[in-house]
Amino acid sequence: MWFRSPASNWIDALPIGNGRLGGMVFGGATQDRVSLNEDTLYSGYPKDGNNPGAKSRLAAVRKAILQDENYHLADQICKEMQGPYGEAYQPLGDMYVTLAHNADGSTEVSEYRRELNLDTAIAQTTFRLGNVDVTKQCFVSYPDNVLVMSIEASEPVTVTVRLDSQLRHTADVSDTAFVIRGKAPVVSRPNYLRTDNPIQYSDEPGKGMYFVSEARILSKDGKARAANNVLQIEKVRSAYILFTAGTGFRGYDKIPDRPTNEIHAGVRATLNKAAAKPLQLLRDRHVAAHQKYFRRVALDLGEQDKMRSTAERVAEFEKKPDPSLLALYFHFG
Repeated sequence: MWFRSPASNWIDALPIGNGRLGGMVFGGATQDRVSLNEDTLYSGYPKDGNNPGAKSRLAAVRKAILQDENYHLADQICKEMQGPYGEAYQPLGDMYVTLAHNADGSTEVSEYRRELNLDTAIAQTTFRLGNVDVTKQCFVSYPDNVLVMSIEASEPVTVTVRLDSQLRHTADVSDTAFVIRGKAPVVSRPNYLRTDNPIQYSDEPGKGMYFVSEARILSKDGKARAANNVLQIEKVRSAYILFTAGTGFRGYDKIPDRPTNEIHAGVRATLNKAAAKPLQLLRDRHVAAHQKYFRRVALDLGEQDKMRSTAERVAEFEKKPDPSLLALYFHFG
């Protein structure tokens, strides 16, 4: 799958993930964004979601449907059988990566392309920044439990990283890492429910779980440092970012009250193990784990048209029937 421009909306970004960590890669050249998820980050805490009065309304529903054929009434009665609103999956946050050309500060971008290789599960963005060739690759490793973004440039560039979250949080940047420590709401109501206070927070541990996310920049060319509330590394041709996160989740039926320091210790341990491996080894381990499952099945409906972008092939599909696009869609699924 490939495109000629960065994503402008979340739905157009390229998905990567390992079943626990997920990212949507927007693919911006000088300013990139990866929207992040962690699969256990929910609002609230375990509660009994049953409605004790539901059984008493069942006879009325049956009568409305089977005798009166009044389906509108049956629908209204069914709503009386529903339990309370459940809690909601929460967005972990966003990672913002900016790129600057050291020599002339040029922001002119040309020869842009972003793609998702389904066989390797790697999202790649290539472009020229002024006269500098840049390649960015991003994947989420299952064996190493980290998101990795690598940056390769033909001339020295400056890379900065910043984490943010829509949830209540504090941010801390040092010369070694950018860290977010936050807490999920105790109540998160759906946007179709009209209420004056849809998002509510509690200071009580377990009433909304704590979470921690951390990013680091690594490079043989230089060392990262804290600068203007971002993590920055200057004048490097090659660098890569490691990211992971953890939450207070203990189990579906347990209060999610793991404290922040315990969560952060697990996050640091994961990053330390990943940082001890060379970038190429991280990539190789990721690809091998992915292909073990992805290559179990393949659908061939003809040769892919590599000259047209995926967006162009979709837009022109009615006029130019393209069975190979359906195969691509199958593999994407």
